Amino acid sequence: MKKVFLITLFLLVGGGVYIYKIIKSYNVSILNLESEKQKKINEKKFNNDTKKENNELKDIQTPDINYTSKLDIVGDKDFVKKVKDSLKILWTYDREGSFRIVKNNVFRIIQSNRTTFFYYDDLPVIEISNEMYKNSSETYLASVIAHMGWHAWYLKNKKKKTIEVPHPSQDKIDNTPVNIFGKIKRFDDLYKVEEEAFNYQLSVLEKINAPQSEIKMLKKRNYKDFSLSHDGNYFIEF
Repeated sequence: MKKVFLITLFLLVGGGVYIYKIIKSYNVSILNLESEKQKKINEKKFNNDTKKENNELKDIQTPDINYTSKLDIVGDKDFVKKVKDSLKILWTYDREGSFRIVKNNVFRIIQSNRTTFFYYDDLPVIEISNEMYKNSSETYLASVIAHMGWHAWYLKNKKKKTIEVPHPSQDKIDNTPVNIFGKIKRFDDLYKVEEEAFNYQLSVLEKINAPQSEIKMLKKRNYKDFSLSHDGNYFIEF
């Protein structure tokens, strides 16, 4: 009888241990499943958050703006793209300066066999040669466009009549808009005009964080060397 009791007790204990292992294994499986499920939820949330952040960053870095509106760019596909990319650099780093000068004073930028600025049927036009646009970085091309924009601004303002400031005792109010680029200087020498245009180009290169090699190249320019921004059979009105 005692023997039967011991056998029964052994079976009960052994069965209990077996059942406990089954239950424990089941619970672990459930926990693993829950863990895997939560892991997938977290991964999905992380991916969605990362995608959202990347899209927001993309919107900041490449704003959806038409920074070439009202400015015709005429040329082949590569020319138009590089000019637009260069204008975007001016828009990003010098929006109220060189970018505004170009937008306010230039009507068209065209692909040509020379690099210069001139008035075509009273319309201000920048011409850029294949050699200039193909052999220039986007930063340097941006500075060349700014150089031509300076010529456009200078010629437009040079033609304006000098405005006399009335004496305080006079009952007159001058409603002339303020010129944000400063008082116009009138030059009677071509070299002085180009010196001013190149100085402006140099200041733009520094503002747009151009490579030091491009900045040094302009700083070392010979006073009579216009080739760094003009080429081909160009002419300069002053």
